[in-house]
Amino acid sequence: MTAVANLRARNYKIQEAPRHKIKIIAGKIIPAIATTTAMIVGACGLELYKYVLGKDASKFRNSFINLALPLWVFSEPLPAIVNKDVEYDPISMAAVKAIPPSNIRS
Repeated sequence: MTAVANLRARNYKIQEAPRHKIKIIAGKIIPAIATTTAMIVGACGLELYKYVLGKDASKFRNSFINLALPLWVFSEPLPAIVNKDVEYDPISMAAVKAIPPSNIRS
């Protein structure tokens, strides 16, 4: 691990570090990954419970989580984008068919 970290440091022209310093830094990464994973699993689990219990769509939430601050923001999701078939699209210069097709025609 020390060799790879120092090779990367040389590649980006930053100061290389001794083995004990790299070991300390790497030892802090594992708890951070475990904490982040646990937070995401908890947020997804709450939404999964709502789905299994048959709650309506207005009860579901989007999550923005920043563990560095700590900040947890839960918001209502935006409505789905409805795409329509287009006979001629100037960007692709061809007809565009929406999948799945919308029932709304303009």
